[in-house]
Amino acid sequence: MNALSQFLNIELSAVIDLEYGAEPFRYTYDRIKDKPDEAQWCMYLFIHQADRALAGLGGYKGPPDEQGMVEIGYQIYEPYRNQGLATEAADGMINRAFEHPNVTVVQAHTLAEENASVRVLKKCGMGFTGPFDDPEDGPIWQWQIPRS
Repeated sequence: MNALSQFLNIELSAVIDLEYGAEPFRYTYDRIKDKPDEAQWCMYLFIHQADRALAGLGGYKGPPDEQGMVEIGYQIYEPYRNQGLATEAADGMINRAFEHPNVTVVQAHTLAEENASVRVLKKCGMGFTGPFDDPEDGPIWQWQIPRS
């Protein structure tokens, strides 16, 4: 992690170790190593410019599927929450996905409850498409936005 901090000239928050550890970074490294042509569909770092610090991360669960769907996910670290950064990050990932000609819809999932993530996705123009039971996460709500 020190090498990443030095390379990007940013402060890496201790929150990384407390909340998520280095696992997302290892997973992304292995994925890019195995499929370098899918690097654009991996992790993105959200850097708070004024603080020169990592504010969160997110990305895509993979390249577009056969129907042109990509799924986004994101997390903002505690010190940077409730500042509009999640909305900015999610909106940026949605717009970036639609730059790819094969993407027809962007999807996301939240817990099956009204929460901050639901508000973020609504602000980004996503619509609720229905609930389902995820084998790992339990009750989940699905959200989507089609290419306009």
